[in-house]
Amino acid sequence: MADVGQQRILIVDGDAAMRVQLIDALAHLGEIKEAHDGQQALALAQEFRPHIVLLDTDLAVIDGFELCRQLVQSVKETRVVFMASNASLESREAAYLAGADDYMGKPLLMPKVRYRIERLAKVIADAEQLKQSLKSATDVAMMAISNSGEMGGVIDFMKRTSECHDIEALLKAVVSTCAGHFQLKVSAQISTEHEQKTLNSEGRSSPLEAELLLRLREGQRIYQYGTRMVINYPNAIVQIKDLNWSNDEYIGRIRDHIAIVVEAASNRVNGIVLEQAMIEHNRKIQSSINQIVEVVRQVEVEYKYQQGAARELFEGLRIQISGALAGLGLTDAQEEDLLYIVQASSMYADKLYEAGFSLDQKFAGVIGQLQQLIVAETQLVSVPESDLDDSVILF
Repeated sequence: MADVGQQRILIVDGDAAMRVQLIDALAHLGEIKEAHDGQQALALAQEFRPHIVLLDTDLAVIDGFELCRQLVQSVKETRVVFMASNASLESREAAYLAGADDYMGKPLLMPKVRYRIERLAKVIADAEQLKQSLKSATDVAMMAISNSGEMGGVIDFMKRTSECHDIEALLKAVVSTCAGHFQLKVSAQISTEHEQKTLNSEGRSSPLEAELLLRLREGQRIYQYGTRMVINYPNAIVQIKDLNWSNDEYIGRIRDHIAIVVEAASNRVNGIVLEQAMIEHNRKIQSSINQIVEVVRQVEVEYKYQQGAARELFEGLRIQISGALAGLGLTDAQEEDLLYIVQASSMYADKLYEAGFSLDQKFAGVIGQLQQLIVAETQLVSVPESDLDDSVILF
């Protein structure tokens, strides 16, 4: 896996001053080479094998969009970032279709360029890990349907969704099913109210692809544009690339199967959101129960202390009064009455103390029930880890 600080970067721009500024801004990311036109860029790319190409759209000899197509075909691992004076939506779509990963409008601000390229470098640094993770998931999918047809892929996906407890795992299940079961090139995006993740079957994701998928979600449920098909549900969208449109029967089957997969994924997102909310709610309940247990224990300790103190107080009072009666000059009847009152109060304190043992048992019962609740809540929040729950960097 390439380190973020060890990128090979190729800058293609006819403006020498601009190339100098870009080299200064990105020097910390690794080795940088420069080209002033498309022909020089293609020659350098074959030898240099850049991770990132910063490409000006306004080039002599070879058009920037055509150069991008040639670069991504000849150097599969490269990521192309367009630098364009024309930042229109049509230009951005053309860049995406040519194979670009990001798009920056001119004039360029170097701090912004540095941030965008550093972010792309982080994606590249994790791409190998992501590819391995995606390959493993795809291998699982392929094994599951070695002797089954296309519907087997759909059924297998439906089973796997129950093991997905976050949208990253669900997204990888969608992409690996499309790539493994149906041999499709796809890009997919899953969204909730608070997060959005994008991934494609090449094991890469880019800000530009995420942006365009988000815009495609404004379209119909299922529709075609160019050589691509979009299947769009509230929480999930899949874009199928490079379909063979000459086979109507095949297109119909793929549309129906992938529509089931995407709809199931969209519905599973609601379940994941609910599960995560329940987990958080149960954790709060567990915390509250722990606090209640502590309070009950403190009350029990204080109650026992007060019981013992009251008993000792009455016993000490009885002894003091008994010793002082001789000097008070009371009649025998008065002494007996006074001792009776003290003795009765002491006996009452003894009974209260004995009753405390019964209350101790009740305290123990309450604490036991609370502890059982803690165990039950702990089991509720212990969600099994999904086999697909790998750590990946996505946009």
